[in-house]
Amino acid sequence: EMKIEELLLIMACDALNLKTENALSGKLSPTEMSQIGNYMERIKKMPLKILDKGAMKIGEIKSVARMWKKHFDIKELWIDHLHLMEGDIQYSNPEQKFTDIANQLKALSKELNIPIIVLAQFNRKEKGDKSMHRISDLKYASGIEQAADVIVLLYRPELYDIEQFPKGHKREGQSTKGYALMHVGKLRLLPKSDVPCHFTGKHFY
Repeated sequence: EMKIEELLLIMACDALNLKTENALSGKLSPTEMSQIGNYMERIKKMPLKILDKGAMKIGEIKSVARMWKKHFDIKELWIDHLHLMEGDIQYSNPEQKFTDIANQLKALSKELNIPIIVLAQFNRKEKGDKSMHRISDLKYASGIEQAADVIVLLYRPELYDIEQFPKGHKREGQSTKGYALMHVGKLRLLPKSDVPCHFTGKHFY
């Protein structure tokens, strides 16, 4: 959904603790802009490959991944995001399309022997629903759930105007600002355990 230049700018501003909106609006000093430029050049030299072509077909993604594996020996592949991908054929309905895409990505992961991490959209919640997401909240979830080895659902209570942890929570009464929970909805062969973390606005830790 972003051009490479936009993504590199966000990454540089985050690393340098500068506001992206100030860089875009020209409010940074010449020194700060020079720092951003230098850091963006550093990112370009990292062992990181980015392809910003939109609405790619699954066949195109498989071809690029195989080429990157052969020439650069990539260790993992990230896709942003599943519901922007297209199939190589016409499908009778979206459920069938995304089930087929998920299965092909699973096969590609096995073929290249690398993890493939795929972001996906949730269906919109009903107004007033502040509950944690479930796997069934994923758009066209059934085929995705079947193909995935791991499904992690992110939950940030402050997005639902929940300002304090509720009674009974181990952080009862504390602020939810910056809090995020990585809810493990599926973990093949291993016991599931949710991971609490902090969200800065750009990354989790």
